[in-house]
Amino acid sequence: MAIWNYYHDAISSVYDEWGKIVGIRGEEPGVKTPKSHPYSYDPFTIWKNGVKPSDAVYSDRLLGWDYEKHNELCKKHFSNQGQDWSRRDPSRIERFLRDYFDSPTLILCEVIQGCNASNGYPYWAFRYTSDAYSK
Repeated sequence: MAIWNYYHDAISSVYDEWGKIVGIRGEEPGVKTPKSHPYSYDPFTIWKNGVKPSDAVYSDRLLGWDYEKHNELCKKHFSNQGQDWSRRDPSRIERFLRDYFDSPTLILCEVIQGCNASNGYPYWAFRYTSDAYSK
């Protein structure tokens, strides 16, 4: 069974019952998909678990705030320092964010990918909560 999720009425992602993305739907008129607009597409959800988030952070801000800490934690959790978060496991991203923010109760709620239209590079946003009772 697939579940459709809409993010800001832009692109929707298709999830299986375990929360894994199984496809992207975005053929609606006016929606800019990575296929139709590879350097200026609309943001879309890569992964979501249904927990209500209370905060968010962009991946490039984590790098900018503390470059050394970011790279050290990337090596620890992903065995590389790459900037492509789309293929990283959400449970590892959650552990990375827990270490980065020194917040053992942090729960990753959603991973969003978008495209910076000014330079064509992708970005990722992580929506999370530190409230274990936010379901």
